Amino acid sequence: MEKTQKLEMVFKDSEGSNSKISVDDPKPDLTEETVKNAMTEIIASDVFETNNGDLKLVVGASIVTTTEDELF
Repeated sequence: MEKTQKLEMVFKDSEGSNSKISVDDPKPDLTEETVKNAMTEIIASDVFETNNGDLKLVVGASIVTTTEDELF
């Protein structure tokens, strides 16, 4: 059984659509404050552009855990 995790950060873009950035293998000790600060920095750095424009607002974030059971 293999278990993987990723951090999924959701932003609103210029046109009001949600955009997601995923990071594999996030640090296990992430806090809400750390992630919010990182997301704010991503917006401020203006390095990502979506099909609907720049990232404008922090919507939310979550850690997604996936477990894979090999059948054969």
